[in-house]
Amino acid sequence: MKPRDSKDHLTRQILAEGLDIEALKPSEAVHMMLPFYKSVRVEGADPEEDHDMLLYRWGMYDRGRGHSFEFDIVRHFIESGTEDDDGMTQLCLTCRFRPTAELEALGAGEQWCRRPEGIVDFKNVIFNSAPYRAVAHVCPASAALDFNPV
Repeated sequence: MKPRDSKDHLTRQILAEGLDIEALKPSEAVHMMLPFYKSVRVEGADPEEDHDMLLYRWGMYDRGRGHSFEFDIVRHFIESGTEDDDGMTQLCLTCRFRPTAELEALGAGEQWCRRPEGIVDFKNVIFNSAPYRAVAHVCPASAALDFNPV
């Protein structure tokens, strides 16, 4: 698979599970993205060179749609043979929640999984994190799967 095909590939997997992308709960997002990262390799993105990584990110943001708490699972690609940011793209599975004092108190942060072999430890980091425990099984205000250049 090429990075640009990742959105279509993951969309098919999500729909095959009978899930609605726009209503994915964080637990479902993790359930879909982690196996996708572990089992589906990308042409021209060498994980040994940090060209195919997974990012768990959370925090309160305003991305032009109003303030919301975001829970993101992001697959980050760097295509071999590209320079600087030219070959960087991301497949972002984002769950957005209406802001609350409890969610704001979680702050913002991120954790990286640099290799598919590290997925078990990465999963434990996510499952043991306060942001995950706070929203894992909560229906988000919105959810989206986007593929973008960095």
